[in-house]
Amino acid sequence: MMKVIVKGPILSRSGYGEHARLVFRSLRNMPQKFDVYVIPIEWGLSNWPAPSDDPEIRDIFECMNKYAHVPNQQFDVSLQITIPTEWENLATHNIGVTAGIETDKASPEWIQATEIVDRIIVVSNHAKTSLANTKYPHQLPSGESRLLKCNKEIDVIGYPVKTVSDIGLELELESDFNFLTVGQVSPRKNVGDLIKWFVEEFKDEDVGLVVKLHTNNNSYIDFTQTKRKVESWCNKFPNKKCKVHLLHGNMSNEEMHSLYCHPKIKAFVSITHGEGYGLPIFEAAYCGLPVVVPAWSGHIDFLYAPVMNEVSKKYKNTPLFTKIKYDIKVVEPVAVWDGVINPDSKWCYPEKRSYKKCLRNMLEVYPAKKKMAEDLKSHLISNFHKDLIYKKYTDIVLSFEGEEDQEIEDLFSQLTIE
Repeated sequence: MMKVIVKGPILSRSGYGEHARLVFRSLRNMPQKFDVYVIPIEWGLSNWPAPSDDPEIRDIFECMNKYAHVPNQQFDVSLQITIPTEWENLATHNIGVTAGIETDKASPEWIQATEIVDRIIVVSNHAKTSLANTKYPHQLPSGESRLLKCNKEIDVIGYPVKTVSDIGLELELESDFNFLTVGQVSPRKNVGDLIKWFVEEFKDEDVGLVVKLHTNNNSYIDFTQTKRKVESWCNKFPNKKCKVHLLHGNMSNEEMHSLYCHPKIKAFVSITHGEGYGLPIFEAAYCGLPVVVPAWSGHIDFLYAPVMNEVSKKYKNTPLFTKIKYDIKVVEPVAVWDGVINPDSKWCYPEKRSYKKCLRNMLEVYPAKKKMAEDLKSHLISNFHKDLIYKKYTDIVLSFEGEEDQEIEDLFSQLTIE
């Protein structure tokens, strides 16, 4: 049995938290193969759940306690789900798992950090390209110059669809047609423009926008801060007919699924500058909700599907979502993050006019958009099943099984007896 250590924000309500739990589930799905230990880490200001009756949370705490009582063991493999600069040497073989970067290039610090691990797993081809194609001139302490680049094998593994019950979420929505967005109030998510441009377009119409948002966490203080920001983005049109509804706080998987499937929620929209993957977009898509987003960064991995051409009878990878036009430009100064997002890196800027046109088009030809969304849902359910995703993780971990024995055999084969 392989001893495997999982390090990541496994208890946090965040994208990286969900990612860490995915890795954990994959390993725990094969208890006969893996003896699993857990090192939890913080992630920003996101909340941690308390020990509870939830079987998975209880299992995570048990694996945490197991490590806490014997912290200096030798592990066969580590999977470290966090940004590359937090990867470290924890086991004989170390796997770095990251959502990657939402811009077109990784920072020098990230590229240098890839030298610590033996293999890398990212969630999208966009993240892989950002890591694999980024190169920097680098001077060694000796004075010699070399090209700093990632030389490690990079695998792409996305998220699986979830099988969750619709509990019939009760929402007081006055409009019969509502758009939905989910995310954090941050420069990258571009939520301010999304709300302001929506209000400008539908100020004289009975159309709604539901925004499931937080700024830092799920606290009441965060709610009041987020509410003030949303109100400030709407106050240009105090007599508007359209409605903007704020949802805040922790929601269970069942509640989120019910939100995506609510009869008055008609489409998911985002004008994000970039995504490592875009988990809320993915969840909306596999629930059959029509999606309106720019066709750039991580989410394009799952928004296209093979569709047969009626004339040629050949399959072609086809966008099954509504594409917002965009430009690629340098990130704003407010988005620069030392050691993570470089000042010269770029991401997408969705066009205001195209965004409004796409929303309008969603209203005008909704039955066709819904049909396209149902086709995408069928594709995702078939091709992103949890067993397929789990197997990709466990196959990579198992690829290290027996390597130590092989290394010993290779060593003895090189010896000569005199």
